[in-house]
Amino acid sequence: QPIWLLDPKEFLTEGEQFSIHRYNPRTTSLHRHGYIQINYVRKGSGSHLINKNTVAISSGDIFIIPPYIPHKIITDPDDPLEVIEFEFSTKFILPDQQSIDQCAGYLDFAYLEPFMVAEERVRPRFNLNKQLQIEVEAILSEVLEESRERQSGYILVVKALLLKLLVTIGRAYTREIEGTETERTFQQYKNMIAQAKDYIDARYAANISLKEISEYVG
Repeated sequence: QPIWLLDPKEFLTEGEQFSIHRYNPRTTSLHRHGYIQINYVRKGSGSHLINKNTVAISSGDIFIIPPYIPHKIITDPDDPLEVIEFEFSTKFILPDQQSIDQCAGYLDFAYLEPFMVAEERVRPRFNLNKQLQIEVEAILSEVLEESRERQSGYILVVKALLLKLLVTIGRAYTREIEGTETERTFQQYKNMIAQAKDYIDARYAANISLKEISEYVG
């Protein structure tokens, strides 16, 4: 089945690098985006296919799709989904290393977890408790309002709200997996990624193959 690469300009506001909308999704074809997508399920149930694995989704779930990862939403006609979809480019929210370090918990969830579905211990979604649902919905509602009104300085407000959302998700997710096998698996993956990066940095001018790096990190 072909994987369609959707042009970010179809979704993101030109020059602003983000978009947010609340909608009732229909079952989509397998596709990928050139930006980050946060999906929060307000109502209903369905499934999310990511990395060739299908995961059930329902009210209170939040899941994040990294850039260029093939995925599709599968809806349940008997329990229609209502989703808030927040899309943004990496440069919009993570312009430098300091920002990346501050969002460590979020990055584990967003960038590592979808690749670890095959581990079977890991699920590429996070079900929020009632208190977190209230907090997340309040943040997303404010972003929706700022996006609609577009008053002076609204982009700065949206950035601040997005950072708050990411930190809130990251903190909750870090607490959720603390001391579990998932946390240990994450650390193993992060160590391999760090080793690969150091290997590339030390040999940046060389013609390095993916196979060579893979063998180095085991």
